[in-house]
Amino acid sequence: MNHRLPPKSTFGALHPRPSAIWLPVAAAVLFWMAACGGSLETDLLVPVQVSGIPEGLTVVGPPPKGVEVRVAGPQSALATLADQQPVYRLDLSKVVPGVQTLPIQAERLELPKGLTVRRILPLRLTLRIEREIRRELEIQLRITGKPAAGFQVTGETILPPVIALRGPASIMEALDKVYTKPVDVTSMTGPVHKEVAFDLPAGVTIDHAGEGPAAEIQIEPRIEQRRFDDLPLEVRNTPHRFEITPAVIHIEVKGPATTLETLAAGKNLAVFMDLENLDPGVYVRRATITLPVDTTLVQVNPELFTVKLSAVKREKGGNGSPDSKQ
Repeated sequence: MNHRLPPKSTFGALHPRPSAIWLPVAAAVLFWMAACGGSLETDLLVPVQVSGIPEGLTVVGPPPKGVEVRVAGPQSALATLADQQPVYRLDLSKVVPGVQTLPIQAERLELPKGLTVRRILPLRLTLRIEREIRRELEIQLRITGKPAAGFQVTGETILPPVIALRGPASIMEALDKVYTKPVDVTSMTGPVHKEVAFDLPAGVTIDHAGEGPAAEIQIEPRIEQRRFDDLPLEVRNTPHRFEITPAVIHIEVKGPATTLETLAAGKNLAVFMDLENLDPGVYVRRATITLPVDTTLVQVNPELFTVKLSAVKREKGGNGSPDSKQ
């Protein structure tokens, strides 16, 4: 029995499989994108530039940081974003005091040629608009740190003592003075002259041009009063043996702390009794005390001393001998 084979179908030849159709098309599309640079997408944070606000009005609070924008375009156009930073210009020429809600308009985006906007967030910006006022306020100087050891701040001035500020009425009306940023006097030993900066609330600006106020801070040695006890008396200019009663003296001195420190170290201080041309006998004498010119002798105890000079001569070379006259 002869079996005839069914005739070959022509469907496969006339209707190829879907993969046979789309693979060449996809290859062609990929080839076209490669040739043209392709269409890519990227997300940007575009800064907002506020302009056109009417005179006498101002925005309260920090300005909008930016809007998130998704753009699409060929790779060559996207590459220009590094050099051409887009900006969104927010026109406030028609705002009035109060809370304003403004729609974001894609046409206000300044994008490089060849890029299109796919998405913008947020769709609206909400701003609070207030009346702007000007006030002159007293300046309060702030000082930080401590001068060098033995020194202190003795005075401060700032010129001019007031400054003109401009800002939203709700903020300006709550201010009674304006504070400077701290001026550091750490380890200083003399006057400090410095132009100052200010800690201002958000939205408040200085309404003047040129140099700002300058602070003058006076730093001087700290004045103290200190007692020095049991200081021995030096005897000068006598060849005789002597006896002094009492044998020590107590003094109280006022002056700069740094100078008093040198006295405590035994420098720049002399306590002596000059017995030149005195014959043997008993005398009542005062001590001579020499101090630095920037100090004051406040108290001496005792003020008077009993001095006994003997007829016996002292050995040469001893204190007060003829060989050691001062």
